[in-house]
Amino acid sequence: MHTPSVSHILALTRDKTATEPRDMVFGLLGIFTALGIESFVPDYTKSVEEIYRQAAIMAILHDKSLNILFEAASDNRRADLNSWVPDWSDAGYSGKDMRAAMINKHFCACGATNPMYHFSTAQNYLHLRGKLLDTVTYRAETMNMRCINEVDTILRIFRGGTQGPSGDDRASLRDDRVNLRNVMRELHGAFQVMRAWTNVSTWYTGYPAPGETPKTALRRTLLYDDPELNGDARLDAAFESWYHVMTTSDAGLDTLAWGGLRTTAPMVMDPEEERSMRIMGKINMGLYFHGALIFSNCKCLFTTEEGYLGTVPDLIQHGDRIVVFAGLCMPFVVRPVGNGRFRLVTHAYVHGIMYGQAWEGDADGARVDEIVLV
Repeated sequence: MHTPSVSHILALTRDKTATEPRDMVFGLLGIFTALGIESFVPDYTKSVEEIYRQAAIMAILHDKSLNILFEAASDNRRADLNSWVPDWSDAGYSGKDMRAAMINKHFCACGATNPMYHFSTAQNYLHLRGKLLDTVTYRAETMNMRCINEVDTILRIFRGGTQGPSGDDRASLRDDRVNLRNVMRELHGAFQVMRAWTNVSTWYTGYPAPGETPKTALRRTLLYDDPELNGDARLDAAFESWYHVMTTSDAGLDTLAWGGLRTTAPMVMDPEEERSMRIMGKINMGLYFHGALIFSNCKCLFTTEEGYLGTVPDLIQHGDRIVVFAGLCMPFVVRPVGNGRFRLVTHAYVHGIMYGQAWEGDADGARVDEIVLV
């Protein structure tokens, strides 16, 4: 029988809660023992930080994998935790949250390399082998669409003109949790963020990955380069319409929304919000727009010194470094803290280095950096 990995078991129970935070780990020790996994004895005299670090070390040593690092990023981490240790009392990114790492999917940033690591004597530093590739030079505004499930309903309303929602759409919006006005405001905000992101991509005349342009890199980046969406003719057409709207001037957006002079009575909303809604209802860009919302929600776009584009959970800052660790399928962002050491920030999508490009000509990892995570 295949024994599940320690990191997988820890991740599966992460959305649970415990009055005593140490029990997020202690409560699983009996399961580990039953599975024949060597663990440790519960000790409530130890701090939460020590227990969580023990769990992370156990996962790395038992699994012979560094995948536990994909669990390290979360919104409300304990300040005193080692950066490479997940905070098991913080929910993290799971379920339909597209900030979660795509492990064992189509990415293979590490190429054919295996994990290379060791711990410091006190086991508080994690020494990894990898390639420090680039530096973050700019991070854009974060996409934050909480009511993403209502996007289709809103766009149907605006495709139907100003007569208001149909009976079916009214029924779908009756839930007290859904406020039509707030959804429209958020959708307009997402529209504006995408325009800003697209503008960032136009800063560059070329792209460092062979055969790519900033435009094609943007298209694939905002969809996390999902292979099922590459080469889709309908999506390609929707992207072209979306890109045209995103790069159109404000005056041009007025023309797209109202055909020149505004002849319709204003709706009860901010004029710019109404303009965004009308454009999204009229222009055949919804397929790409909705897909980009799903894949890029709660993330920010960033650029690097070498001209790469990427998306990442809203945790990075100017000067952070991009690294590809041996044995890990996605790149990471790390933050220098001095003396050649770094804090782990989060995993990342960086278009152009997701499929082992950093390891080409160095499959055995002969030319690597040692990265010390504190």
